[in-house]
Amino acid sequence: MPPPRATSRVCAPGINLPFCFRQRQIGVIGISGEPAQVRASGELVKMAAELMVEQAALLEQSQWEKRYREELTLQLLSGGGEREARESMAAWLGVALDVPRIAWIIELRDGNPQQMRELLAELEREEREALFAMTGFSEMVMLRPASLESGQWSEQQDRRQAQHLHALWQGRFNVRLIIGGFYAGDAGPSRSLRAARATQSMARRLKLRHKTLVYDENPLAALLCDLGDDWRAEELGAPWRRLSQHDEKGVLRQTLRGYFSRNCEQAQTASALHIHVNTLRYRLQRVEAITGLKINQLSDCLQLYVGMLTQA
Repeated sequence: MPPPRATSRVCAPGINLPFCFRQRQIGVIGISGEPAQVRASGELVKMAAELMVEQAALLEQSQWEKRYREELTLQLLSGGGEREARESMAAWLGVALDVPRIAWIIELRDGNPQQMRELLAELEREEREALFAMTGFSEMVMLRPASLESGQWSEQQDRRQAQHLHALWQGRFNVRLIIGGFYAGDAGPSRSLRAARATQSMARRLKLRHKTLVYDENPLAALLCDLGDDWRAEELGAPWRRLSQHDEKGVLRQTLRGYFSRNCEQAQTASALHIHVNTLRYRLQRVEAITGLKINQLSDCLQLYVGMLTQA
């Protein structure tokens, strides 16, 4: 058998353009054609490749930064994690841990995941110093630096900011804001969240429709509502349950709610309920007869108030 003939390969003309990322060569762009004719196109392709790599790296860095920020937020809210690790993470992110922060629960009502993403994006632009963590399908927690005046927390400033946010979202997002308490120290964020959760529990139990709720405006009601199914709540709520059994239409209970919400002022309560003062007095007497408690005695009145909050 005759030996195979040697064949010659003719290489097509072209150019190879190495491209770099952060001063390191990571690839080569190869383009076929007359070098003089394709060089300009090759330079454009090279530039586009370098931009794509840079954008991908920035996106990845941004995603990692968001993950670390959320992890830091969750640690602050739970009071968990090692202090040194938390401080290192905060230093890398440029977050000042010595700034006192207040936990805001942000509830998105009738929303969907896309709206939640849009809401978070707007909050991140509006509240650049805040930290965020998703805590539910339609809920997030914002750790916002406390508004301070002469070293003291200004509840009014935070309420004005809440009004500003509601005005910004009007017609687009149906949101309720629940502002926790102000506490200093490392445990401040976690305590603030517990206060906000107690306020949230109160709002749900009493079916409140307020768009903004502040823990410090009614801490007693928030704390008592948070007793939930505790045996003490059951014990204190016995008179209210007895009242419920004899109040099928709920008139007496509605009267008591109005009475308590107006600090037991009979004239104001009667006016708000659109009834005569004598009618109000008759209903309160009916409450006393059913429950065996005296409305004008502090301990008895408090027991009815606790029952209203925990048995609603």
